[in-house]
Amino acid sequence: MRRLSKQSTATSSNFSALFRRLAEAGTLEVNTVDRGQPRRLHTTLLAECILEHIHHDPSVSTRLVMATLPVSHTTVWRVLHQQFLYPYHYQQMQAFAPGDHPA
Repeated sequence: MRRLSKQSTATSSNFSALFRRLAEAGTLEVNTVDRGQPRRLHTTLLAECILEHIHHDPSVSTRLVMATLPVSHTTVWRVLHQQFLYPYHYQQMQAFAPGDHPA
């Protein structure tokens, strides 16, 4: 005997939701267009603000730019990558000095 999952069992709430959707929209398909957080498209003005912030202080982190401007961290990354700028963390390395003993 095959068991049905919880989603496939028919309940009165399922039928009422289908009936309401059919009455309001004229279709049984679920409208997923207006769900979730609306996307914010970044404008050229926003991109210019981000690039000006980076140009003013090239050592600033993308998260600090995110904190000062009303944008997400990924938006800062996208704007920089569109301009072929790839942020990185400055990393100090040991270097040989002229008086060092050769290995």
